[in-house]
Amino acid sequence: METPIPTQVKKLDLSKFKPSDIVEHLGYLYDTVIEMRPKTILELGVRGGESTRAFVEAIKDLELEGLAPRLISVDIMDCRGACNYPNWIFINGDDRAFQFMSPIDILFIDTSHEYAHTIQELNIYAGAVVPYGKIILHDTEIKEVYEAIQYFLAHTNMRFKFENKENCNGLGTLTKSG
Repeated sequence: METPIPTQVKKLDLSKFKPSDIVEHLGYLYDTVIEMRPKTILELGVRGGESTRAFVEAIKDLELEGLAPRLISVDIMDCRGACNYPNWIFINGDDRAFQFMSPIDILFIDTSHEYAHTIQELNIYAGAVVPYGKIILHDTEIKEVYEAIQYFLAHTNMRFKFENKENCNGLGTLTKSG
């Protein structure tokens, strides 16, 4: 009987990242991309680009396997300098005015943290999230973000499973039912 060759487990090298309010969740973002092998990641909110770079690290690893996920990021501020990955698409503008027509495998939201704004984002984009896709929201320890998620879940006809991590300002994941 042949001994199976162990597959290399990819992990995010956190030494490449500066301390930030999301640093403890960057490994989760990376792992989610590696596990899901998405076609499209839509990131709402870039700021310093820590989450952007975690997504890019996962995309680079998937490219080595012949996959080509695309990362589109939207921010009201000009964050073009946050990442130098040549295939990254950055859109400078209000994410609520952006018309995104493609299916979304992973939607990441880390924007204003305002209650109404967060509900608007969820309402605008949740329908484009594919079955078993994920909506990941940072800063769920902020009352307005957490309450917006609860409102959305109570008022949408779509079904999601909600999980929340309370460390590092909180990170909520909504996984869409199939």
